Amino acid sequence: MTHFYSIAELSDRVEKYFLSVAGQPVPEAKPPSKYIKKTSPLAMYTPKTDKPQVPLLTGLALFLGFPSLADFEAYEQTGLFKKTLREARLRIECEYEKKLHQPAPTGAIFALRCMGWTEKSSARSVKAAPSKLKISVINTGPQIAGTEKEVDI
Repeated sequence: MTHFYSIAELSDRVEKYFLSVAGQPVPEAKPPSKYIKKTSPLAMYTPKTDKPQVPLLTGLALFLGFPSLADFEAYEQTGLFKKTLREARLRIECEYEKKLHQPAPTGAIFALRCMGWTEKSSARSVKAAPSKLKISVINTGPQIAGTEKEVDI
């Protein structure tokens, strides 16, 4: 399990991930803490192109050193710095939400649903029509004439 020793360390690594997927140069990483593996996730999971990439939840988890998405989500729920990881998830969701306004948003819709988004009905609720409807005719006014002879002018 990946451990972070300060919120600044985690925030710095999250920011480096978003810089790397945006195709911007990433500042040199400080040497990792003596308790963290020496293999830098920065080198392993940084895109090899300057072309901007889409930020991904799994990409962020790998970049931060989590062995699985389940471990990332568990740390996001109960970890010491869960607020920072929730903000990072929100930034990724924001990128997918922007894609909803493009001509073919199917992939973005699928990704957002996987992230927990649901379709919500409107605030107004429509009452269901009764299963049986009783109609009664109330006679008001003059009687309807059956033939022309009954009409008074």
